[in-house]
Amino acid sequence: MSLTVTKEFSFCYGHHLPEYPGLCKNQHGHNSKLLVTVKNPGEQEIRPGMVCDFSILKKVVMREIVEKLDHQNINDLIPTDEFEYIQMIDMPTAENIVIWIAHVLYKHFGTGLVAIRLYETPTSYCEWRR
Repeated sequence: MSLTVTKEFSFCYGHHLPEYPGLCKNQHGHNSKLLVTVKNPGEQEIRPGMVCDFSILKKVVMREIVEKLDHQNINDLIPTDEFEYIQMIDMPTAENIVIWIAHVLYKHFGTGLVAIRLYETPTSYCEWRR
């Protein structure tokens, strides 16, 4: 048996995809939804009957992801060292944003990080799975 917990977050961001041959080359925004799924992260003390304390999950994701991306133009954030880890420098796609989120959250949850799903629109999402 395997149990996981998922917490949902919402935030808005703007970006554009330089040199993209379609409309997304223009500055535009998204009202996104982020779902983060974890199993027992191992290093944290978990109370009996808990996979992961939702308050810990919320605190980490809000501090490390949502507060950094909410109401930001992601293209303006990219030159910083924190965002240079991935190819977002050239193309801040949903896929590259999810890779960055996985990289950041892995530092906190390790192998307990199971999945990340980022909805760019209500009907389109990118998903990373361990």
